Amino acid sequence: MTTKIFFENRGFSELQLIEELKNILEINEIIFVPIEKDDWLGPADGMARFLDSETVLINEFDRNDPNNFIDFLSALNNAKLNWKTIPNPSPFNLDPVDASGLYLNYLELENHQFLPIFEQRTDQQAIDIVEELFPGKKSSLSLEMNLQKTLELSIALHGTY
Repeated sequence: MTTKIFFENRGFSELQLIEELKNILEINEIIFVPIEKDDWLGPADGMARFLDSETVLINEFDRNDPNNFIDFLSALNNAKLNWKTIPNPSPFNLDPVDASGLYLNYLELENHQFLPIFEQRTDQQAIDIVEELFPGKKSSLSLEMNLQKTLELSIALHGTY
């Protein structure tokens, strides 16, 4: 979860809000990561997703903003999480409501892996990483039909907004 929740709930102290979230979600722990710069929605799904209980797959951040990247990695480190990175072909996507360019928007099913392809130089690197991370799954890269138009409508493969 991103720290945006604290900005949107200023009527609660951070501790009150954390406890309330734990109760509502029926969980024991919440990991907070900083909001990605210029992301007005504030979700964490474009930044990271769990591979297992100890490892997350993270988008490579814009190295032009090293403080945000360091804060993000610090949050993962403090949560005792390991991470692997997948490329982020930005700045090809400069539209703030466009979900294209986020390989983290892959769809994982029991026996298949669907990876969005964006006709960018980083596509093959993303394909190689996903095939290495999920060796037992059939990679359905036939989804190479350009998802650009679908994702420009802010429809991601693994979730909805």
